[in-house]
Amino acid sequence: MPEPLVSVVVPTYNRAEVLPRAVNSVLGQTYRHVELIIVNDGSTDATDNAVAPLVISRVRSIRFPENRGGGIARNAGIAEARGEFVAFLDDDDVWLPSKLTMQIDYMTNRGVDLCYTAIRKMYWGKGLRRDRFHATPEANVLKAIMTDNFIGPTSSVVVRKSFIDLIGGFDPFLPALQDWDLYMRLIDTGARVGGLDKVLVEYYKTDKKSVSRSFVYFYEAGTRILSKIKGNPYWRSFRLRFYAIIVKRMLGSDNFRMDFVKTLLGMKR
Repeated sequence: MPEPLVSVVVPTYNRAEVLPRAVNSVLGQTYRHVELIIVNDGSTDATDNAVAPLVISRVRSIRFPENRGGGIARNAGIAEARGEFVAFLDDDDVWLPSKLTMQIDYMTNRGVDLCYTAIRKMYWGKGLRRDRFHATPEANVLKAIMTDNFIGPTSSVVVRKSFIDLIGGFDPFLPALQDWDLYMRLIDTGARVGGLDKVLVEYYKTDKKSVSRSFVYFYEAGTRILSKIKGNPYWRSFRLRFYAIIVKRMLGSDNFRMDFVKTLLGMKR
């Protein structure tokens, strides 16, 4: 049987200096039946110049005239995808060469609809590396994902396109927590999940990596998700975890805490 096609979606915004590194890690995969879709989400730096030489036979690009956000950018890539499987890669992350080979083999042999891997967190400017992996729970996976995002960042995920299409992709109205929301909806729809305990992604942690560092965006996203899952039997598990994360970030992040204070002062005016 021929290898199934994997469509890789790379959204990018003002990361011209690192985008080629991410793209080359896709093109350098040992798994060769791959198409790559770069979505330039309204970049104002030299991203256009960086993308141009990367567009070869297996690479297509989409360009938005203005920034629309990660969810909308990924959905645009999904809409263009022709593969049986869809994978995601952030523009500042890197795949190890055997990632797709190992994941597609794992998914086809075990009947898995969503596969994630261990990641290596790389901390810019700190010289730190930390490996992260949480095994898939053996029972009640829906409750587990609503209690905590054990899957992790989208850069490690490969998912059957049929399931992505079934749920309509990412929620375009979420300013944060887009990955966690996607996983909850996929699992609630019946997607079978499996984790591969092997580091296959280098995930770069930076101060501007995630809009979840903003209290406003994080709170807005969490409350939207809560409104969507109100009828789910495990919605309280998500609510408890959501507020626990707020407390943790309030204690550990000056930016998050200051954003909260500014929001509170603005509300009192």
